[in-house]
Amino acid sequence: MNRIKEARLLAEFREQDSYINSDYDSDSDLDDIPQKDRAPPALTNSLIIQARSLMNAANTFKRPTSLPQPRIRFVLNRMEDKTYFEPRINETFRIIREMGADLVLGKQSRPEVLQHVYQDPVPAKNILLDLSVLVALCCDSAHHPLPRNNHGLEARFRAISPSHNTTEGEESELLPHINVTRDLRDQLNWEIQHSLVEELHTRISTAEGEVQFWVTEEVKGRLPNIVDTIGGPREKARAKALFGEWNGESGEGLDFWENSRWAGKVPALGDMRLRILTTEDNTTPPDLSTLNLNNDLPSFNKRLVQACTNLLSPPSGTITPPAPLHRQKYRRSKHHKAQDVPTSTRLPSQHTLNSFSAGASRGWTVLTNNRGAVGKVMRDMGVKDGLPFDDVSDQKVVIWVVNPSSLSEWRRLEVEESNRALAASRTD
Repeated sequence: MNRIKEARLLAEFREQDSYINSDYDSDSDLDDIPQKDRAPPALTNSLIIQARSLMNAANTFKRPTSLPQPRIRFVLNRMEDKTYFEPRINETFRIIREMGADLVLGKQSRPEVLQHVYQDPVPAKNILLDLSVLVALCCDSAHHPLPRNNHGLEARFRAISPSHNTTEGEESELLPHINVTRDLRDQLNWEIQHSLVEELHTRISTAEGEVQFWVTEEVKGRLPNIVDTIGGPREKARAKALFGEWNGESGEGLDFWENSRWAGKVPALGDMRLRILTTEDNTTPPDLSTLNLNNDLPSFNKRLVQACTNLLSPPSGTITPPAPLHRQKYRRSKHHKAQDVPTSTRLPSQHTLNSFSAGASRGWTVLTNNRGAVGKVMRDMGVKDGLPFDDVSDQKVVIWVVNPSSLSEWRRLEVEESNRALAASRTD
């Protein structure tokens, strides 16, 4: 089997030789040149043609200015790395390598960089929380006792229907779902299957040394408006406990784990008091030329910082690929039911990109549940194009993605109040 490719190459060479040595349709311009003085024809075969086609495609592919062009790894697993009796085979290898392709001969073991991808991730001792996960940490669903069964799951955010008279032992009929109750139900179901606090406790228990939680000053400034608008009493209390103060009100002495089903069960998370990365410390976008002058910042972090910079202020020549067809939204006009022109892909928010950049530039772990933002940043980094990162074997987690969760106490309290009112009306 190892000689199949070699046999095909030899067949190509024999066919070429037959054309060169043939007297059929000879070129009259060469008739007066002695055979020994004629220049040998340029070597060509199917391997060279394939390699040249791939290299041309890689060299003309437009990528963001911060990223290198795609690399070609040309694997011939049925050829051997040896000197062949047919010199044109060895010459073929030389030509392919001179094109810039990484020529690999014979069967190769799995690249080492891929073997490390599947190891258990370990976070850095400094963890930067973005706004999405900060909200999730305060969320009622992450702390309130979980429902005991599926009906309890459905009834957490849907009130009992006034038109249904429940008999003894029968589960009550609930009002229909609306979009918000369906989303909150799904998030609570994820919490049941994979708890946010439990995941944090498990992963942080593997970290080296005492873990510190951080947020940027920008994120801290955005949280009060969200929690004060739709947060419930206990969610607001948790937010105050995270920072020790809230809109001028002291939060000192508040216990983040009070009224939580996790109280006393997650020692690795401590009191969950957050440290603030001030604006002066969080220059955005960071200057890559001054980052880690001792050159110990991994290439993955550098590209992540550059990707955030690109998305915040795209350099000229940057090509942003369109959204997948199933996610494209179409504009309607008065004259057509739907125009076949997709709207522009929404970019991650500035505060999210700033958090990603601030954490990656310091070698920290960024904790988020914003999967969409992570996907867009990874695309700009070239991860989806298969660009390698050669120094990730012992690296700590850079981006840590957890399940999304929204503030939900307001809805739970609304349902409980509605059910109490209904029960009172039936006893009157």
